[in-house]
Amino acid sequence: MGKWKKAFLWLAGINAGILVILIALIIWVIALPENKISSDASKKLTATEPVFTVSSHKAQLTKMINEEIDKHPTGNLSFHVDMTDTVNIIGNLKVLGLKIPFEMDFAPSVVNGDIQLEEKAAKLASFNLPESQVLKFIDAGGNLPDWVDIIPSQKKINVALSQFLIKDRYYFKAKEIDLSKDSILFNIYHVATKQ
Repeated sequence: MGKWKKAFLWLAGINAGILVILIALIIWVIALPENKISSDASKKLTATEPVFTVSSHKAQLTKMINEEIDKHPTGNLSFHVDMTDTVNIIGNLKVLGLKIPFEMDFAPSVVNGDIQLEEKAAKLASFNLPESQVLKFIDAGGNLPDWVDIIPSQKKINVALSQFLIKDRYYFKAKEIDLSKDSILFNIYHVATKQ
């Protein structure tokens, strides 16, 4: 086995190990009873400061997103996500019993901790259509979560991460998404409890 192949396998193993540790840490924090989360009684977690930051890469995030998409059917819409320097959504829209393929390219950005996807190109079947028209079809045909807002008139999709709660105790905010540098950062926040 060549030295480059060995080095690649070592690096891939280290990355996989770090990812497993991060996932185990997130599951461990979520599974802990409320009274065991803070080890420092003088400092309470608030909704204004992150508990920790998670770093990801395009391949890792793409795999996770597609696994979640597969778990939650969206009615007349089937799709998957791919990431290059843009977010690519490829799928089929079922209309009158026919599956019509579509492709869309989005430029992601972070706006107040939420992810905003601005449409750059859209194709329905073999036709290049105005971007807003394809978004209208998807908005009408899909059963998307409440925290995903399609705005055809602005050619945008807003993903309100802060509305996606984990066990009603934690939520995400995007910190950075730079696909050209393969840098994706999320802050994890603790939901403030009422006193």
